[in-house]
Parts: sequence; structure tokens; C-alpha cells
Amino acid sequence: MRDFAREKISDLLVYERTIEYFINYVESHEKDLVALDLEASNFIEALDMAFERGLESMLVRGVKAIGSFFDTKGLYDLAELHLTRAEQAARSLGDLVGLTEMLLRLGLIARHRGDYARAKALYEEGLTLVHGTQNPELISALLQGLGALAGHQGDYEKEEEYYQQGLSITRELGLQKNTCDLLVNLGTVALDRGDYEQSEKYSNEGLDLAIEIGDTELEIDLLINLGASTATRGKFSEAETYLNKALVIARNLNFRERIIYALWNLAGVESGLENPTQTILYLKEALEIARETGHRTLMSTMLWNLGAARFEAEDYEHTESPLIDGLALAQDLGQPWVISGALISLGNLYTIQRKWAKAKDMLEEALGITQDIGAKEFEAKAFYGLARSAQSQNNYVEAEHLAQKSLVIFEEIGHRLAHDVKQWLEELPPE
Repeated sequence: MRDFAREKISDLLVYERTIEYFINYVESHEKDLVALDLEASNFIEALDMAFERGLESMLVRGVKAIGSFFDTKGLYDLAELHLTRAEQAARSLGDLVGLTEMLLRLGLIARHRGDYARAKALYEEGLTLVHGTQNPELISALLQGLGALAGHQGDYEKEEEYYQQGLSITRELGLQKNTCDLLVNLGTVALDRGDYEQSEKYSNEGLDLAIEIGDTELEIDLLINLGASTATRGKFSEAETYLNKALVIARNLNFRERIIYALWNLAGVESGLENPTQTILYLKEALEIARETGHRTLMSTMLWNLGAARFEAEDYEHTESPLIDGLALAQDLGQPWVISGALISLGNLYTIQRKWAKAKDMLEEALGITQDIGAKEFEAKAFYGLARSAQSQNNYVEAEHLAQKSLVIFEEIGHRLAHDVKQWLEELPPE
């Protein structure tokens, strides 16, 4: 029995040393994705060892170390498996900080999958737990998660409120990475609200900070934000510079989600430059990656954008299908921004097809959603769609009235489409 016990203890020590080696490896190569890729399969085996042998504290530590790698690579099923195991281990250990970190990561996975109710429950449980630990970094990260969730559901005011709460904490405590994270988010919400100048201010401040602290992931995010805002203002050459730089870095490191965002925004640049073939190629690649990773929120977005691109290319035969699919998925996920975008695109398509009643229904529904969530750019696009629908039915007075509403908003937010609407109005026949 003593020999048997000694053998079992010896075996356990071997497992512990193996797991410890791989945890130390991941912790020391946290930002080196090439190095992590080389040992990823071995590290995953080490996590399985820790779980199977009940080494709970090692399991929590290991999952904490590898969590961002799984997310960056879009390995959501694998991430959820190990995060759930580590969550249970942290509960068993009474490790409040470890448990909160697992809830934070699980909330992100739920967000990616469009399960917003679960994401909110996980974030709120984490926030309740973390207040007892007085951990400002985790409090900031959870506020950031709740903000992003509010943004997905179209509550931009609440989204910004959460981010500003987090930013005040991180600035006060000098938490540079967390501050940079929140500047990314604030830049995005300003962009969604049509405040491009403010978006660029946040993004430039964040980019300087990301480069200073050597955070490549955040550098990509901020380059993408700057590309998006400058493209929307019609500065296509500047936007391409930002976005191509982001795409090169993301491809080199195989950051799959960030590759999607870079491709999506490059498609927007090509659309602005009236290069429909390249626009569609970028969006097809982005959609393929979103499907491979099971990222449902990005799948709905890419389907809508692909349909809109085919409309712009006058490929009306292949426009409706991706728009309908994207709209259905967005409605299932509760994404008002994507819903309104898809409805506007469908309204424009039905106008071309002279399906007046359907066009009006789609565009008026989109207008109501955009006004509810304060999405100025999309509100202006809905008005412009309604104007063109009225014009195509020879209702020129109504068309001019609606287009003027669109123009006021586009000019207010500095959108490049203001020029197009103004030119359209000049060419509008008199009643």
C-alpha cells in the first residue's frame, strides 16, 4: 500500500510540474501569439490534466492565463468548456477574484453568441462579487462589458455612462491598459452616434497609449476605429492607411475577430470609392471567418453588409437573400443597429423593384428604431431612402421634405453623404 501511495504521489507531482511548466510558459508569453500557437495543444492538454486530477487552483490560474488567447483566436467553444470548468473550481475554492474573472470571460463569450440575457446576468453577478474584493481593474472591465452589451442593444446613452464610470476609475489609478480599452469603446460609441470628431479624439489618445505600453491588440482596435471614422468623413486615403496597417498586424498574428473588423471597414472604403467588386470580396472573406468562429453578431452584420454591397453593385438578383438572413439573425439576437441597417437596405431594394408598400414599411420601421436608439447616421439614411421612394412615385414635394431632413442630419454629423443628398436635391424635378 505504501509503494502504491508513493507511486500515486509521484505521478501527481509529475502532473503538477507539467501543468506548472505550461502555465508559466503562457504567463511569460502572454502577448506573443506565435509562441502561444506553438504550445497551444500542449497547454490545452495541461488544462485537461488539471481538471481530471482535481487540481482546482492550477486550473483557475491556467484558464485565466490563456483566456484572452482563446478569445483572440475566436475559439469560443473551447473557451467556454475551460471557463465553465474553472468557474466551478473557483466557486469550490471560494476564490472570488478568480470566479469574477471567469464570469467576465463567460460574459464575453455569451455576448459574441448574442445571448445578451446570459451575458448581463454574468456581468452583474461578477460586479456584485468584485465590489467585495475592491479590485478596480475587474470593476472597470465589468463596467466595460455592461457598456458593450448596452451598445449591442442600442442603448448608446447607457453604454457611454458605463464606459465613463470605468474611465474615471482607471484614470484615477493610472491603469493604462484599462484606460486604453475604454478609449477604444468610447471611440466606437461616439462613432455609432455620428460624433466623428470626438471618436477620433478618443482613438488618437488611445493609440498613443497603446503604442506606449506595447499592446498590439489595442493598437489594432484603435487603428480600425480611426479608419472607420475617417472613411465616414470621406478621407479614404487616410482610412486605407489605418485599416491596411491594422489588417497586416491582425493577419500576421491570426487575430481572427480583428481581421473581420479590418476587412469590414476596408469594404466600406472600397464602397466609398465605388469599387463594388473589391467591396464584395472583402465582405465575403469577413463573413466566412465569422461563420468559422461561430461569431453570430458579426455574421448578421456581414450578411447585411454583403446584401447592401450587392445592391450598390446593382446585383439586385442576389441582394435580398443575405439581407433577409442577416435581418432574421439580428432580430433573433436583438441588434437594433443591424436590424435598422438591413431594413434600410431592403427598403431601398424594394423601391428599385417598385414594391412601394414594402419599401415604405421597411424604411419607416427602420426610422422608428434609429430615432429610439439615437443612431443619427442611420436615421438620415432612412429619411433618404424614404425620399427616394417618394421621388420614384413622382411625389416630389414629399421627396424634397424627407431629403431635407436627411441632409440636416448628415451635415450635423459631418457625414460624406451630405454631398450626395445635396446633389440629389438639386437634380430633383419641380412638382
